[in-house]
Amino acid sequence: MGLGLGDSRPAQDQENLTESQKEAKSKSKFQNEGSISQGLNCDYIPEVYPVWDLAKSETLLGGEESNAFIVLGRDRPCSKGDGYGGKAYTGAGSIHLVAGLNNDLKGNPNFIADAATIHISQLTDIDRNFDLVDGVVGSPKGRSGIGMKADGIRIVGREGIKLVTTGRGDTNSHGGKVETTTGIDLIAGNNADGLEPIPKGLKVVSALNSIIDRLNDLSGVVNQFISIQNTFNSSVMSHTHVCAPIPLVATPDPFLVIGGVSQLIRSVVQGTMPIQLFNISNTLTKVEALEPYGAEYICSYHNHVN
Repeated sequence: MGLGLGDSRPAQDQENLTESQKEAKSKSKFQNEGSISQGLNCDYIPEVYPVWDLAKSETLLGGEESNAFIVLGRDRPCSKGDGYGGKAYTGAGSIHLVAGLNNDLKGNPNFIADAATIHISQLTDIDRNFDLVDGVVGSPKGRSGIGMKADGIRIVGREGIKLVTTGRGDTNSHGGKVETTTGIDLIAGNNADGLEPIPKGLKVVSALNSIIDRLNDLSGVVNQFISIQNTFNSSVMSHTHVCAPIPLVATPDPFLVIGGVSQLIRSVVQGTMPIQLFNISNTLTKVEALEPYGAEYICSYHNHVN
């Protein structure tokens, strides 16, 4: 058809059609028009897709004219003997949705390889099903669960999205009391190494404000020390005294005066002025990054965590 999905796969794959499909395609009166055999306008198109290996407790919707299924049954991550349904547990009802059932397992679901799948189960090992790391939340077993997997998952809310864990005080699907509050793990690459807590924006702002205030206090101490030292140096530089036995007043040492003046200039240029600029810079940082009206405010205006 001239269309494809890059190097990964062509737009159509009809290499493994059954003989009956090939014959129906070749004899179609619409073959020349390409309206049915080519599947335009979402019409039927001959293609190879697996047949769901139906268990006795399952009700199957779809799968007749496309590789898309809804299966109402019991917890079954793979073969009919797998999962809590396969182990004859009661209370293990499930709804399984899949688009693009992988053909390698001859009609059995494969949460790792199926193109796109949603599994809703009353009793399951949800992290094991999708081969997920424990993280901080852990991998609970024998609980109700909902898992989704596809090349890309997007959740869009017109008026907001909440990710909420109820935790302590709630009741789980078995009627047991939840004793602890478990948070949310954001894990890239299914690798929990280096997993760290998420900083809270306002707490970070408070901590940085405290650090900047202490730096300003320290700069004030240094500036005060410079002022006191300059006063002392000025006194030494202009020091006079009476010479004995003749009562004459000695003039200040000219080398000491020159050195003192030079030191006073350096203390202003290299000490007092940089400290003032340092304090101004700190103030600007607080205004720009640590205040909600600042252009570089470090907290999000829209997203919040606890």
